[in-house]
Amino acid sequence: MVRAQVVLEVVSEGLGQDGWMHRHVLSHAPLDAQALLGAWAPDSVRQFARVRVWEDEARMHHVAARWPMRGMARWRVWGGGSLWERLVALWWIGEGGRISAAALEAAAAYQAATGDEGIMCWVRRLPRGLDEMEAVVTLPSGALMVVTAVRWVPRGFVIVTGKEAKWTRLGGVRTGTS
Repeated sequence: MVRAQVVLEVVSEGLGQDGWMHRHVLSHAPLDAQALLGAWAPDSVRQFARVRVWEDEARMHHVAARWPMRGMARWRVWGGGSLWERLVALWWIGEGGRISAAALEAAAAYQAATGDEGIMCWVRRLPRGLDEMEAVVTLPSGALMVVTAVRWVPRGFVIVTGKEAKWTRLGGVRTGTS
């Protein structure tokens, strides 16, 4: 018995500025959306994924999925008239989660990927009643990771990076046409 091979074509994929990964694939044959999601999204966020499956008018089968990021990313930020990029651990805090727990997990992922201890943590907003002088997380090494609020972090996420990471300038001023 000859088994037909299912060929997938990636229509789009990437990390949005909202911190969610997305992937849209299509095929000539029906697709197993849960198997694909299992290959794409980490176990810790799979239950929060949003998956859409459909067949179009050309009888092509589609699977589109979105899930919150927990892993390494090259994060881009506009500032000072330029686009900047830095290697970071982008970590979804999770429903009912704590910033400190997410920061520790992100710091561990950052160190595993780079060998550099994650010592800087950014969040969209600090919890009520906590000012930036009190916002620190103690790492397993005993080092302190400072937590700072900045507006370019997606809501519900922490971003951790290390002392060796540098911002790289990618481009100049936005023109409105680019």
